[in-house]
Amino acid sequence: MQSTPHPNTSERSGRSDAGALWQPAEHNPESGSTAWSKLHALRVAESTKPFLARGHRVKRCTRCLLNPCFCSQRTPAPCEGSDFLLVFHRNELLKPTNTGRLIADCFPANTWACTWHRTQQPPELLTLINQPQYAPVLVFPGEHNPVIDHLSSLPSNKRLLLIVLDGTWKQARKIYLQSPWLHALPIVHLQVDATSQYRLRQAPGSNQLATVEAVSQTLAQLQKPQTATALERYFTAFTQHYLAMRSNHSTHN
Repeated sequence: MQSTPHPNTSERSGRSDAGALWQPAEHNPESGSTAWSKLHALRVAESTKPFLARGHRVKRCTRCLLNPCFCSQRTPAPCEGSDFLLVFHRNELLKPTNTGRLIADCFPANTWACTWHRTQQPPELLTLINQPQYAPVLVFPGEHNPVIDHLSSLPSNKRLLLIVLDGTWKQARKIYLQSPWLHALPIVHLQVDATSQYRLRQAPGSNQLATVEAVSQTLAQLQKPQTATALERYFTAFTQHYLAMRSNHSTHN
């Protein structure tokens, strides 16, 4: 098991608080450093009391938050012309069942991360979205956004930037509704033809997907099959590992 590294100020985008935009990091097999792990470490450091989720008595790896440790399963995958911006609800950062972090695990050199604040967003977040090399797409069923169905709907000379809202459905909707800067971004109408395979939490509806499933489906519809498949495989391995861990600890309690 590994200890979560303390955030390095030089790797942040100019802010010293949990609202900072954390930059992608080259994968380091020794530290497992990603934008999510740095943001998570800062969130833990600022907490005034322990997060008592289900199974909180289990001694977990401080990096992957599982026991047995899952860190050896993390292998960076190639990313087909895509980057990711994870916008987390602050409570989601502490949950071992969170799946948004799997994106940062799979694509550490292509994933940005920040915590959402209603009144104070990192200015560098908006700068990132408006960079000329990016074609930003929101991964959320927005009500007022333009809808695209194919990659051909986006400029061919730009890199895809998927903006992912990560929290419960209620939290993600709150983030969307209270963030006007999200409302003009194009979205993909997901063609969901199967129920969610995420069995670690109960979704409000059978057609509602976990964060990582929605991202994988978006990638597939935007003709990024290798990236989508890599994420799906990692998600499946994570889910199976977590369920086995939960069953094992239930047996011994």
